[in-house]
Amino acid sequence: MSEVAPGSSPRKLPLRQILLGAFVLPWRNRVAVMRATSLPLLFLVAAQLWWHASSYGESEAVVWVAWATFVLFVAWIAITVHRLVLANGWMPRSAFAELGFRRFAFFVGALVFLWALYQAVTLVVMGLLLNVVYPPRFVPAGEVAPADPMDAMHLAVLGFIAAILAYWLIGRISLILPAIAIDLKPSVASAWRSARGNAWKIAIVVGALPWVLEQLTFALWRENATAIEIASLGGLTGVCVIIQVVALSLCYFELTRASAPPPTHPPG
Repeated sequence: MSEVAPGSSPRKLPLRQILLGAFVLPWRNRVAVMRATSLPLLFLVAAQLWWHASSYGESEAVVWVAWATFVLFVAWIAITVHRLVLANGWMPRSAFAELGFRRFAFFVGALVFLWALYQAVTLVVMGLLLNVVYPPRFVPAGEVAPADPMDAMHLAVLGFIAAILAYWLIGRISLILPAIAIDLKPSVASAWRSARGNAWKIAIVVGALPWVLEQLTFALWRENATAIEIASLGGLTGVCVIIQVVALSLCYFELTRASAPPPTHPPG
């Protein structure tokens, strides 16, 4: 992974161009995107239809299987899109050809690692903040501490702060994902140095952008949805994943220049 030379000024990430390009570039290259991702998208939609048809929420084991399947299909889409942007110059190739067992295994492992790191950082920060906001206090034996009506709001605020700090950390090392996708050596240290001075901007790409897109899909969801509605939301979920992956690919390109420039640069 190419990185900023020690002692040199960090590259400035053009966040506005990145976010705009994440929407514009997939649309400009929509034929290539659909050809490259149609197969994993089809599997993703089919899996969502199966989950809802089988009432997966009734079994905890099936819920874990469903989430694992979702992660695998998202990883497949992400690898395909990263390579489409960074390695193939928006020229589509077979989704199976882009998969590669070793590449896929490393990518899924990196996703799980980042998810576990996010959960761990959030829990640690929440624990520290709770000890500050709610210092230990004496409660006589047999009594229950009185409930504070502000507890729910405090927890929401503390959770938000913990998530921001966790996404800052994830942003510093998330560049390992596109590196793995284009078969470069994944190095957390190199990703950390490459993101120097841009961690908050990358945090917006890997945290705020997915959250906004997720709220969009949630807003369209309703109880007792039909199969057509579920399939449509599954397709929309796939499109949101593509947008997020393109955004991270563009961040990687801007900060490392480890790949050939995309034929259509993020609009100015």
